[in-house]
Amino acid sequence: MQSAKVKPSLLPYAVALAILIVNLIFDVLSIYRAMHMHSTSGDDSIHQVALYMMLGSEFGAMVLSVVLGFACTQWLLERRRIAGLPGYAAVCIGATYAVLSVALTFSLWFITQAVSKHFGDIGMHMMVIVNVIVGRVITLLAVALPVWLIFRLLRKREIPVLHSVELRWRALLIFTMFVWAWVLVILQLGLPVALSLGSTYETDQGLFLLQGYMGSFVLVLPAFLGAWVGLPRTMPHTRVLRLLLTSVLALVVCALAMVIVTYVMVRMGGAFIDDFEPGQGFSALVALVWFIVSIPLCGFLVRLLTRKQAPLVPYGNVTVLEGESGFSRS
Repeated sequence: MQSAKVKPSLLPYAVALAILIVNLIFDVLSIYRAMHMHSTSGDDSIHQVALYMMLGSEFGAMVLSVVLGFACTQWLLERRRIAGLPGYAAVCIGATYAVLSVALTFSLWFITQAVSKHFGDIGMHMMVIVNVIVGRVITLLAVALPVWLIFRLLRKREIPVLHSVELRWRALLIFTMFVWAWVLVILQLGLPVALSLGSTYETDQGLFLLQGYMGSFVLVLPAFLGAWVGLPRTMPHTRVLRLLLTSVLALVVCALAMVIVTYVMVRMGGAFIDDFEPGQGFSALVALVWFIVSIPLCGFLVRLLTRKQAPLVPYGNVTVLEGESGFSRS
């Protein structure tokens, strides 16, 4: 008899919540420190832009760390074929993540200070770019190592799998969060470059940064809708590593689609209208066409890389996956 349908383990959500709380505490301390430094600065506009840049960086790091914690936990659950760990495991992972994050962050800060002292402004500008990349690697290490360590230490406390579960919506969440994290990383690199094109800091540049980060999820919607259509109807496994690869490729496909759609529509506008100058209405039309084109492209990519998974079939008192040797007792 086939096992009853039950909800999947909530451990990945608990780990994501623990990491989110740790990040919020760190962010509050960083904001307090940045606002306290305001008293020593004479230019309010520069301070405002710097504050919004810091907020955007912290927000991007928080989204990436949360999705990495969620995905790493889900990957280990599937790899070890277990239903979960005791409830305190998420607290242990969050505490270990906090300690490791502080240690790695301070190590990077000391390296940055040493480079800036020896190489001056050139070294400092280089470290700003390096920190964005290295900072994401530190985020990965600070999240993955605690998850792996707690799973290792609590091996004897593992909860065995008793029922098959449906993980399609969880896979959709992991994929969407990964795409959003990559978009935020690109914005963290691109928005300062866009600001540097101006000769002076203006009062509305801080608002420009804030709007860029707040509107970042709009760029994720085509990937989300494409994955909603393209993911298999039945997913007993999320296949986290495959979702990670698909999220990167989906972002590349969306970026290429945006470039091609913009180029084609500008050429068409120049061909049909004399002295053509793109305006806000034209930009909105380009965005709409890009949105419509990107959804089926992302859907096809997700369908191609995830493929249909074998359904769970009953076999006596054991539930097995067709084509796999692993099983879970019902």
